[in-house]
Amino acid sequence: MIVDAIRLPPPRSAARPNAQPAPKGLSRESLHAVVAALVNAGEAVGWSATELAAAVGTSRVTARRYLEYLTEVGLVVRRMRYGGAHRPEVEYSWRAPDRDSSHVETVDP
Repeated sequence: MIVDAIRLPPPRSAARPNAQPAPKGLSRESLHAVVAALVNAGEAVGWSATELAAAVGTSRVTARRYLEYLTEVGLVVRRMRYGGAHRPEVEYSWRAPDRDSSHVETVDP
């Protein structure tokens, strides 16, 4: 299965009266790219916003916006990465959704 939409539903319709509009500044295409990178890396791999930005081809700030959104909806886990004398980084990793999760819709390819 492929993640088709994560809280980015189509415009409100009679079929989905409770659908939430997409958060401002998030595009479906960029969200798919971020999710694909996280899913392909697996749950054991953590990414900083800088690392994910390089992999996806966006700015660090854009990558962080998507990572924070995915954290809010429960699909990404955020933790601190410590190491060396520099400031700690925030590390994000994919957390596979529950099968009955209401905030993820999947479709077969």
